[in-house]
Amino acid sequence: MLKVLSLFFLVLGFGMVFLAATIVKKYQLDKNTKCSFADELTEEELQKYKVSHAVLKIKMIGFAISLPGVVMILYAYK
Repeated sequence: MLKVLSLFFLVLGFGMVFLAATIVKKYQLDKNTKCSFADELTEEELQKYKVSHAVLKIKMIGFAISLPGVVMILYAYK
């Protein structure tokens, strides 16, 4: 049971990491990103920054979801 649960967390987390750009585009998460130095960037640079920042957030969340799976696998196969 522990192995199945750990694999679930791993697949879910790493799936989020690999599909981060698609998730950002589908749900338009770059629109919610705020930039404190927006006046220093051109419109194109600002858009790139917002997309990159949103992708990074999704990847960090995916990693945080997969981390318990890694720990459970290490515990299960010890």
